Amino acid sequence: MCVQGRCKDNVRITSDIRTLRLKTLLNIDSFKAIETEAAESVASCLSKEREKEILENRQYVKALLKTTALLGRQGLAFHGHDEGESSANQGNFVETVHLLTEINPDLMKNSRKAYGHYMSHEYQNDYIEVIGACTLISATKNELRKMRDDEYFRVLYGKSKEMAINVGADLSETSALSSAIPVKSKRVQKISGRLRDYLTTTTIGKHNIDSESTTTEDKMRREFYEVLDRVLNEFEERFSVQLPVLEATRCLNPKSKDFMDSDLLLVIATYFDQAGIDTMQLKCQALIARAFVSQLPQKPANALDVFERLGGLKEAYSELLKVALTGVTFLFNKRHAEQRIAHQK
Repeated sequence: MCVQGRCKDNVRITSDIRTLRLKTLLNIDSFKAIETEAAESVASCLSKEREKEILENRQYVKALLKTTALLGRQGLAFHGHDEGESSANQGNFVETVHLLTEINPDLMKNSRKAYGHYMSHEYQNDYIEVIGACTLISATKNELRKMRDDEYFRVLYGKSKEMAINVGADLSETSALSSAIPVKSKRVQKISGRLRDYLTTTTIGKHNIDSESTTTEDKMRREFYEVLDRVLNEFEERFSVQLPVLEATRCLNPKSKDFMDSDLLLVIATYFDQAGIDTMQLKCQALIARAFVSQLPQKPANALDVFERLGGLKEAYSELLKVALTGVTFLFNKRHAEQRIAHQK
């Protein structure tokens, strides 16, 4: 019995030795691997990580390019036909990319909302409307101001005479007819009061119109400038306040050269009647925020990303956040923007 027990003990000891030997070999292999990695330079490790990141990004870009090529071959537009706020449709391109991320999870980390929110209809529609409005209004006002030049009217009158000759019409009769057309007294009374100061300041030194002259050219000149000044006055009254604040929102874009410009921030504050804003603190905080953002290792892609970074420092950027968050909510879709910045309230 003793011999048998001793044999059992030997078997158990042998098994323990084998297990210990196996663990020792594994530890030795792990140590060798760690020692090998430690022997590599820091630059080499960084280079490998960077190469890995480049390869991952390259695969993601390839997926986007293939998606673009597919839509082109199939004749499909990037955007869908129903992209209202109540619609879940994000457009053909984005929906296709979402499908790819479901099939290949490795693409998911590059498809987060923080990387792709400009493609959503909440943003792209607002951007198109704002940029289009600014461009159209500014261009129209500039063209109308050019039309007030005397040389422009001379060219216009010359072309009118040529056209009248070609069609056998008499400009003098046309001008007399237009002067005889009655205008509603309510409209005349409303316009005259609003235009008095505007016409006084905008026509000094620009036009020498004889109000008593009865020549066809002078009659048409008076009518032309009266209509033109009415249109310009409408533009000034309707967009003189809104247009500057739309243009000022570029100071919220981290990629703009006017990023955190204190003068533009004040335009936004003034528009929204933020009278309690400390101007000096706002200027100082804007300068500090601009320097802070420029030193970040990963540059923010948009205004909302910037203020998410600054949101944890409410006391340091109190005045800046009041103005900037108001401007962001104004520029973007209100519902979507408030969801992104709700934690800062």
